[in-house]
Amino acid sequence: MGSVQSGRMQSTAKDVTPYMEEVPLEQRETLSRLRELCWSLLTDFEDAMDYGGPCYNRNGEVEEGLSGFKPHEVNEEPNFIFIF
Repeated sequence: MGSVQSGRMQSTAKDVTPYMEEVPLEQRETLSRLRELCWSLLTDFEDAMDYGGPCYNRNGEVEEGLSGFKPHEVNEEPNFIFIF
């Protein structure tokens, strides 16, 4: 199950699909769209779990990644997505 460290959702999931099922509903649609966009643009990349979230690897190196965030206690703005 996912946990939150420094506001970022981290997962123990071994594959991206179970990670996506753990993501809060309000983030899941956006992350799914971003994942589809990555698949269409990053044709020579593989998606895998690394650093507790979905990453896109090329030649064994992580080059892109996605992660969901929880709102902070003080600022109850909607959850947001982090792309690194």
